[in-house]
Amino acid sequence: MNNSLANGSRIGEFAHQNATSGALSGAGQIQSFRVTVNDRLEPKERFVTIAHELGHIFCGHLGGCTSQMNKDQEGGWPDRGFLGKHEKEIEADS
Repeated sequence: MNNSLANGSRIGEFAHQNATSGALSGAGQIQSFRVTVNDRLEPKERFVTIAHELGHIFCGHLGGCTSQMNKDQEGGWPDRGFLGKHEKEIEADS
């Protein structure tokens, strides 16, 4: 099976090079993340993959997110990147 993209890069290399995430600098900026999904997966597998990766984001595995829009209300999620890989995977699957 050929795992290369049209430009000759391997899928893993492409994902690694384009999978940056993190907070944007400056007050009022919104934190952003990029999820790359293998287009060779079946639609049901894509859905599960996206849900799992969003689980990592919203569980705080990639860092915390605080609401910049209204500082009087709670929003976002705490940084829980200190958890071990096994705990993170169980939470993301949940």
